[in-house]
Amino acid sequence: MKSTIYSVLISLVVVFVIASLAGLVDTLYNVWAGYYLTGGFLGAIDFYAHDTLANLFFGIAVAAVMGLGLLLCGLLRPGRLPAYEARWALIFCPAAVFLALLLVVIPVNFIALPNFFELTSLIANGLMLLTALVVLIPGVIFGRYVVKWVARKSVAWIALLFSVLSIAFIIAGLALNAPGAYLPRSRTIDGPNVIIITIDALRQDRVDAYGAGYVGTPNLDAFAERSVRFNRICTNSPWTLPSMYTMNCSRYPTVHGAEMYLKGRDEIVMLAEVLKSHGYETEAYVANNLLFSGIGFGCGFDKYVEYGDITPFISFKHTTVYRFFKRMRDTVLPYLKIVPLERRTEWITDKLVSTLSRKRTKPFFLWAHYLDPHTPLTPPREYMEGPEDIVEERLRFGFSETAKDDKLEKKDREALVALYEAEVRYVDDRLKRVFDVIEETGLYENSIIIITADHAEEFFEHGRYGHAKTHFDEVVSIPLMIYVPDGNPGVTDYPAALIDIMPTILDYVGADAPPGMSGESLMPVIRNPDGPFDEKFIFIDRTALNHDVKSCRLYPYTLIRSGVGEYDFRDNRIHKGPDDIVADPDEKLFESYRKALDDWVDRITVEAEALGSPAEIKIDAERREKLKGLGYLK
Repeated sequence: MKSTIYSVLISLVVVFVIASLAGLVDTLYNVWAGYYLTGGFLGAIDFYAHDTLANLFFGIAVAAVMGLGLLLCGLLRPGRLPAYEARWALIFCPAAVFLALLLVVIPVNFIALPNFFELTSLIANGLMLLTALVVLIPGVIFGRYVVKWVARKSVAWIALLFSVLSIAFIIAGLALNAPGAYLPRSRTIDGPNVIIITIDALRQDRVDAYGAGYVGTPNLDAFAERSVRFNRICTNSPWTLPSMYTMNCSRYPTVHGAEMYLKGRDEIVMLAEVLKSHGYETEAYVANNLLFSGIGFGCGFDKYVEYGDITPFISFKHTTVYRFFKRMRDTVLPYLKIVPLERRTEWITDKLVSTLSRKRTKPFFLWAHYLDPHTPLTPPREYMEGPEDIVEERLRFGFSETAKDDKLEKKDREALVALYEAEVRYVDDRLKRVFDVIEETGLYENSIIIITADHAEEFFEHGRYGHAKTHFDEVVSIPLMIYVPDGNPGVTDYPAALIDIMPTILDYVGADAPPGMSGESLMPVIRNPDGPFDEKFIFIDRTALNHDVKSCRLYPYTLIRSGVGEYDFRDNRIHKGPDDIVADPDEKLFESYRKALDDWVDRITVEAEALGSPAEIKIDAERREKLKGLGYLK
C-alpha cells in the first residue's frame, strides 16, 4: 500500500515539475526575447519561437503523463519491473517525441507553410519527421536509464526531490512575473487610482448629455454632471486598433505603427508601463478582439484579459493545448447547453465590478473596453423601442448578413439606427452597476475616471455605413468625460483628442512622463473649463484602407487630404451630410489649414522613420474568425 501511495505521489509531482519548469522557461524566454528580439526578421523568430516553445513543453508534459502511467504499473509490481523497463522506454520516448512534435507541426503548417501536399510543405514535414527519428534514439536510451535509476532508489526520496524542484521552479517563475520586475524602477507614487472606460463606436450625438435628448443615457449623463465634458473632442484615427494604441502611448498612428498585422514599435512607451514602474497595479479587460496583447496593448499590464480568455490559465494562452480547451469551452459546451456563451457587455461589466470591489494596498490602473454598440448590432430585446412587429423585424435584421451592406433601403437604415441606439441604452444601463460600485467603495474620492470612445459610427450621412474608411465628423466625433476629485465640473469647447489622455493622467498622478509624447495635458482645462484658452489643431491619422489619408480640425472647419494628395475642406457647423463641403474657401484660410496639415505630416513621418519599421505579427485562425464576425476581415 505504501509503495502505491508513493508511486502515485511521484506521478503527480513529476508532472507538476514539468509544468512549472515549462512556465519558468517560457518566462525566461519572454524576458530575453523582449530585450533582444525586436522587429523585422528577429521579431518573426520571437513570435514563432515563443509559440512553439510553449507547445513543446506542453507536449512533453502530456507525454510524461502517459509514460508515468506505465512506470506506475511497474512500481506497483516491483518484482516485474525489469519486464516493464524496455516496454516503458520504447513506448514513452516515441510518445513524448511524437506529441511534442505534433504540437509543433500543427502551428508550423498553419503559420509558415502552404497547403500540405505542396512540395514545400512535404519537404518541411519530411524534415520534421526525420528530426523526430534522430531525437528518438537518445530518447530511448535516456528512458531506459531513468527506469533503471528509479528502480534503485527509494520512491519517497524521489518524491521529495521532485517536490523541492517544483517549489523552486514556481518561486522563480513568480519572481520573474512580479509586477515591474523588468521595468526601470521609478519613484513609487501613493497617488490616485486611474480608471479608463472606453465604449466602442459610441457617437457623441448619441449621448443625451451632448444634446441628443432622446436616446436614453441617464447613467452617462449623471457621470457627465460630475465631470468635465469636452465638446470638441475627436479620435486620432477612425478605427479601434490605432486609436486605442494612440490613447495608450500619446503617439500618432504613423509613429507607433500598430496595425492589424504589425506590432507597435518597441521604442514606444505605454501608459501601463509608466504607471507600473511607479508602483501601480495594472489590469485591463477588453471585449474587442482587435485589442490583443501581441500587438503591444499588453505591455505594462500585470493582467491583460481579452473576452473569451480562460482567466486562471492566461499565462498559457498562446499554446495549442490552451486553444484546444478554449475552443471546446466556446463551442461544444454551449452547444450541449453546459456552459452558455456570455454576452460581451455582461462579461466586461462583471469584470469591472469585481475588480473595482477588490480591496487594495496600492494604487491601481484599470482599463476596460466595451464592444457594444459596435456591429453586429444585436441588443437585448428590452432595450428596443417601438411597436412589437417592427421590433421583431429589426431584431431579425440585426442578425442577418444584409445588415453589413452599405446599400440599404430607407427602412433598413432606420432599423440599423434603432438597433444601434438600443445597444447604447444597453451599455448605459450596465454602467449603472459600475458607477454604483465606484460610489460604494469610495473610489470617487481618490481616482481619476475617464469615459470616452475609440471612434464613432456613420449612418449614411456621406453614403457609407460603419467606420474606419473616412475622416468625416460623424466618424471622428466622440464623447470625452473626465472626473477628478478636485476638478471643476463643467463643459468646455477646448479642442482635445485621445492623444491627450496619457499626458493628462501622468500630469494628474505626478508620474514621470516618457519622452516623445505628442499630446498635451488637459489638467489646466479640467481645473478651469471656462478658459480662456488658445485654439489648436487636432490631427487625424490614416484610415483602415489608406495610410496616406490625413486631416486636421480647427473649429469650425476640417481639412482632409486624400490618399492621392487632394484636399477636401469641410464645415463642421453644418449638419452631418454631403452639404458640409466648402466648395470655394477663403484662400488665406485654406492655406493656413493646408500648411498646418502638411507640416504635421512631415513631422510624424520623420519621427516614424527614426524609429525603424514595426515588426510583423501573425493572427491565428480563431482570432481571424472573430475579426470577421466584427467586420474587420472579409
